[in-house]
Amino acid sequence: MGPSPGGRLANAARTADARAEQSRLRFEQTVLQAFREASDALVAVRTTRDQRVAQQSQVVALRKGAELADIRYRGGVSSYLEVLDAQRQLFSAELGLSQTQLLELSSVVGLYRALGGSWRMD
Repeated sequence: MGPSPGGRLANAARTADARAEQSRLRFEQTVLQAFREASDALVAVRTTRDQRVAQQSQVVALRKGAELADIRYRGGVSSYLEVLDAQRQLFSAELGLSQTQLLELSSVVGLYRALGGSWRMD
C-alpha cells in the first residue's frame, strides 16, 4: 500500500513550501544583485565625474601655459621649442579629457542600465 491521502497532502504541502522558499531566495538574490550593480554603477559615475573635473582643470592650466609660451616666444624671451612643448602637453591633456568624458558617459549608461533602463526607441 502507498501513503495515505493525508500523507500525500502533507508531502505536497512540504514540496510547495520548499518551492516557495526557493523562489523567495532567488528573488532576494536578484534584488541584492540589482542593488549591488546600481551601487557599483553610481560609484563609477562619481569617480569618472571627479576625474573629468580634474582633467578639465589641467587642460585650462595647460592652455594658459601654452598662451604664455607663445607670448614669451613673440616677445623674444624664449625659443619656439617652448611653444611646441606647451602645445604638446596641452594636446595630450585634451586627448585625456576626451577619453575621460567618454568613460563618464559610459558610466552614466551603465547606471541607467543598472536601474532597469532600456534602449528601445519605440
